[in-house]
Amino acid sequence: MMKTSRILVLLLSLAMVLVLVAACGQEAESPTSGPAAGQSGTAGSQPAAVELPKVVNIGTNQVGSTYHSVGSVLATVMTKYSPIPAKVVPLTGSLEWIPMMLTKEIDLGIVGDYEAWAALHGKEDFEKLGQGKGFPLRLVAAGHHNQTTMLTSEASGIKTGADLKGKRVTLTYSAGGLILKKQPYAFLANLGLQPGDVKDVPMSAMAEGVKAVIEGRADVAMDVSLTAPAVQELEAAKGARFISLDPSSEAIARAAEIIPGFQVKKVDPAPGRAGVKEPTYFADYPVYLVSRADLPDQAVGELLKALWDHNDEIVSAAKPLNEWTKAAFVTSNPIIPYHPGAVKFYKEIGAWPSDLDAKQDQLLQEAK
Repeated sequence: MMKTSRILVLLLSLAMVLVLVAACGQEAESPTSGPAAGQSGTAGSQPAAVELPKVVNIGTNQVGSTYHSVGSVLATVMTKYSPIPAKVVPLTGSLEWIPMMLTKEIDLGIVGDYEAWAALHGKEDFEKLGQGKGFPLRLVAAGHHNQTTMLTSEASGIKTGADLKGKRVTLTYSAGGLILKKQPYAFLANLGLQPGDVKDVPMSAMAEGVKAVIEGRADVAMDVSLTAPAVQELEAAKGARFISLDPSSEAIARAAEIIPGFQVKKVDPAPGRAGVKEPTYFADYPVYLVSRADLPDQAVGELLKALWDHNDEIVSAAKPLNEWTKAAFVTSNPIIPYHPGAVKFYKEIGAWPSDLDAKQDQLLQEAK
């Protein structure tokens, strides 16, 4: 009996040893602390892959505006030549779409440099929208210079700024971008006029202002771009005429009290320039392609590569896209910082001048 008990104990002990050996063998074959499948055996030796956005949304002004035309062409090139489809979202202007970057409903946008600066630092109308804080924008590429002034019909009899007195003018724009709200008042100041000198016909945005001129509900549309498709519509309906700003230093100084850095540029009549009947002075400012600051670097690089490698398809489109050249993308005097993904791309292709590093650092410090 005792012999039998000893045998049972030995058998049980042997079984326990076999179980332990099997368990240790499994641990040796499947270590829980090692790298996952497809990863390098050295921790941190390779960066984690970044998931690219399934689509990027580009905020622009309304259909019929220059910014919408520019955004549409850039979106087409991005979609065609990058792994990320791009979609244009036409809205009333930057005051609507820039706040949508916080919710990631908008990823990129077409905007004037002053508006981009005001949004980044929470100035002007963006102060209230951002509750005292700025919106984290970054520059991806600089593009054309936008030229805007006042537009009337040939039938109105208005030819100079002095003729605006007592006329129906789209002075107040309820929506749109910051520039669209401030520029009409800067134009009046430039001409030596007061808001009370004209009859205000409030509109939501520029394209509606031109439509009001076409339909006879207004005499003058304010802040109309030289290249806006809506100008062609007025030209076909009634004939279009741009009204010149005053290029004198005193007049520019008056306008600059409303819009810092206000400047003008002379535009001469030329084939295809509807509304330019004589040498005419327009307000002039740079236009940016911007992104939300947290758009992944790799995504910005992919989109920018498409615009760079296929720049010929951009500049061959309608004006002002002929100014969206590779040489324009990196400006020597940006007023908001470039996106790090854009900086990386430009440096890799040798398009980023070394002396721009200090400016970039300065702008990043100011944006904090």
